Amino acid sequence: MADEQLLKVTKREQEKVVAGLIEKSRPTSPYNLLLIFSAIIVACGILMDNTPVIIGGMLVTPMLTPILAIVLGISTGEIGLVNRSLWITLRSILMVVIIALIFGFLFSDGLAGNRFIESIQPNILYVIVSLISGAAATFAWTNEDINDALPGVAVAISIVPPLAVLGIGIGHFSANLIRDSLVIFSLNFLGIMMGSLLVFSLLQFYKAKKVAHKQIIVEEHEKESVKKENEREAKK
Repeated sequence: MADEQLLKVTKREQEKVVAGLIEKSRPTSPYNLLLIFSAIIVACGILMDNTPVIIGGMLVTPMLTPILAIVLGISTGEIGLVNRSLWITLRSILMVVIIALIFGFLFSDGLAGNRFIESIQPNILYVIVSLISGAAATFAWTNEDINDALPGVAVAISIVPPLAVLGIGIGHFSANLIRDSLVIFSLNFLGIMMGSLLVFSLLQFYKAKKVAHKQIIVEEHEKESVKKENEREAKK
């Protein structure tokens, strides 16, 4: 009975998940601030070769939400949500890479004998770990009873570290680091998408298309209202 309930989500619960995920993945000031904090912490942790610091930065990052929102958009067939979330994700990726590049350039001695950097090697196991983690994150979002698992999932999903290594690699003109970090991030990203898509499909989130569309329309109207308000303020 418990297993059956695990794979059942009511219409109201679907609406709550859709609204919450779209809201949490918006590039608001808190989102941007947490992303910057996370990028700095992870970049510093890598340069210091300090794994606990890197884990701390992974706990801070909000990057998982727009990635899950992309999958939600695919699951519901809402292209507007896919495009919006994809743009936010690409913007977030660029921010992390640039911040890590700056820190890697400023602290150029951070690669000498760095064990974390040396451990950056592409492996198909990254797909398996990220696939399970993506599924776990989606379950956590759709089930309030296991919401507490999200911080642990954030650590399991390696999103920011390979991006930080990419930025550091660019700053050091290291073709090997750039290549390996790009491959690892791609494997992680693919795994997260696959795991999340599987769970959203099992939970029949394709039925929530209207809700997702409505949320995107509301968000667009809010943006227009803010834009018009700013224009009025500028004219005063």
